[in-house]
Amino acid sequence: MIRIKLCKLLRSLVFDNNKVISINNIPENNPWFEGTQAICSILIQKGEKSFQFRVSQSFKPPKSVSYKDVNYQTNLEFPNENSVLSLSKVEETIFEQIKKFKPLKELTFVTNKRGELDLTIHKDYITSNESPYQLLRGRDLGLYQLQNNKYDYVSPEFVDKTSKKLYINSERIACQQVANLGKDRRITFSYIPKNYVLGNSCNFIYCQENEYQIDCYYLLALFNSSIINWYFKHISSNNHVNNYELDLFPIPIPPIESVKKISLCCQSIMDDYDSQKIKQLDDLVCNLFGLNIKDLEKKTTNTFSPYLINLLKKDLSYFYQAKDLKDVNVENLLTSKLNFDSIKLVIPSLLDPFLNKCVLYIIDKYQRISKGEVLNHTSFKLSNLDLEMIEAVPQGGNWTNISKETITKSKRLTRLTQTGGRTTLYGRIDYEKPCYTITTYFNRPGNGTYVHPIHKRVISVREAARIQSFDDSYYFVGTKTSILKQVGNAVPPLFAMEIAKNIASKIDIKTSLDLFVGAGGLSAGLEKAGIRSIVGVDYDRSACLTLKVNYPSINVICGDLTLKSTKDKIYQGLGDEKVDMICGGPPCQGFSLAGKRLIDDPRNRLFLEYLEILEEIKPKLFILENVEGMKSMQDGLIYQEITKEFESKGYKVEGMLLFADKYGVPQKRKRLITIGVRSDIPISPSELFPIPLNTKVTARDAIEDLQNIECSENSFYNSDKISKYVRKLKNSKLF
Repeated sequence: MIRIKLCKLLRSLVFDNNKVISINNIPENNPWFEGTQAICSILIQKGEKSFQFRVSQSFKPPKSVSYKDVNYQTNLEFPNENSVLSLSKVEETIFEQIKKFKPLKELTFVTNKRGELDLTIHKDYITSNESPYQLLRGRDLGLYQLQNNKYDYVSPEFVDKTSKKLYINSERIACQQVANLGKDRRITFSYIPKNYVLGNSCNFIYCQENEYQIDCYYLLALFNSSIINWYFKHISSNNHVNNYELDLFPIPIPPIESVKKISLCCQSIMDDYDSQKIKQLDDLVCNLFGLNIKDLEKKTTNTFSPYLINLLKKDLSYFYQAKDLKDVNVENLLTSKLNFDSIKLVIPSLLDPFLNKCVLYIIDKYQRISKGEVLNHTSFKLSNLDLEMIEAVPQGGNWTNISKETITKSKRLTRLTQTGGRTTLYGRIDYEKPCYTITTYFNRPGNGTYVHPIHKRVISVREAARIQSFDDSYYFVGTKTSILKQVGNAVPPLFAMEIAKNIASKIDIKTSLDLFVGAGGLSAGLEKAGIRSIVGVDYDRSACLTLKVNYPSINVICGDLTLKSTKDKIYQGLGDEKVDMICGGPPCQGFSLAGKRLIDDPRNRLFLEYLEILEEIKPKLFILENVEGMKSMQDGLIYQEITKEFESKGYKVEGMLLFADKYGVPQKRKRLITIGVRSDIPISPSELFPIPLNTKVTARDAIEDLQNIECSENSFYNSDKISKYVRKLKNSKLF
């Protein structure tokens, strides 16, 4: 209402005839409404008129909201259809500089339109049969260049009948019609060669010959600049890029020599995509505007939500005493360039290197969240042969779909065709079904069903974490190999939550000791069920780091459970706290159907350590999580022996094979869950297993909203299509 063109008259009616006291913007991803429409509340006083009022990007009680003062009269001087822009004095100065240039709509030689093919109405013209015209959707458009190299085709009949045939047969530039508000780069234009048809999820710019020698390359450089991106972020109010907003883009018209220089520089990027060249081009464009984006970033102070700041303060409070934090400016931490020494300088009292690293990653996590980044949305490089293999595999398909010609290039595939093999190998995820089990090697297509439903890549770390039901704010740290293990070995948090909820409803369980905790999937599930983990123990240092970064309140002990010194640390860490439950899954390689299943595997002896700690603490209950192979080893004799050991310690014991997809997880993960209840508690373990849920969650529910987001260390969320499942994983106060 306060920015879009459609509401221009409504704004005039409200602001010209009433005193506006305050405006509170409510974002599209708010927790109160099912739809994805950005809305606002306006507090007015009838019968008076004022051009001064307050604007907030939050909808909370007044005392917890930060407001920015707005002068509506100043806003009227900007070329944006009487929109309400919440600008600082410095930002107003920048807008004053930008408005010196003509807006795009005043350039008679430029056409600004929506893509010509409606993907619904004209779907019959879309074909897989080769034709002279290929179809581009919004997701195909990247920065300067197209993102994919395989597209659908459009029949010539459509091109002949459309009124936009001229543009199809010409060079132009285009951007996505959807660009999420939280994304750092919201405007991304691609060069579009001749004979490409654009879907209606795109906007395009066409440029005729003109006396200024401005061409599509010059406009491409302008529209991909940091200045235009900054400008658009201030005038936009929703997740869309509208043509009328593009019409407002300021266009410098410098001497022809400067136009040619920028155009040629842009063309060189098309031939050799290089980040240094892109930066140099951006500097040239900034000079045209008489602005420097670095100065601009320094002058425009970042504002962070009180909720995020309080979260960071709370997390830091587990590492430092109050006196050490008293004079620390948390907002400065959120804008600081991070390195180990800087943390020591900011808060010098923390000497432990492990804890210092935790603090570093905690600040890094909140910095990324504040920018709208997708945490851990990184994928893995595939060989040319891997790419050739997966290109042949459709959704729900596997290695049997790969051509004989390609199979002959791989010894492994050749053996598979001769001997047969699991149909999950080289599998492509089916959007309409739950995924197969996420393991520690989802970085290779030949290891299972890990190929993305529509892309030529395996799933990213974040997509795997989504399938495992981790919250989007859960930040995995360490090497790529370590993170693969952390995600793949984890107990799905929502799975753990359902188990814990049922237990807590029948036995008074408030605290837990988590052994073999890994990256904390089980701990995360317990926390969701209201059970507090006091101490978490694991041998993997990177996994311990990830756990401490996400749950600073847990006393994390990194050590070997077979050592007395590690056990002493556990008992010391528990202090006088009463432990109601012990849970965890000892390393399962010795029992796994996928492993060698050796009876004397030394890793299986860790059960004895688990037993020793159980006997020492004597909690009300324990949970043991392991692979299904544990129960079948040696025709069940091994599991019987393990059960007897627990019973000898005074516990009633029962194990059950549970399927994660029956408990709200989009994954066909099978796990043996063993529950033991202390003999003096009058309840059977069988009563504590959760009842399966009625709903099934699919891969589409879990990861479709990430499909158009580039996989990189700095990916930004740009989707307004969020499933109910994803809403569970997104803290609406953070994202």
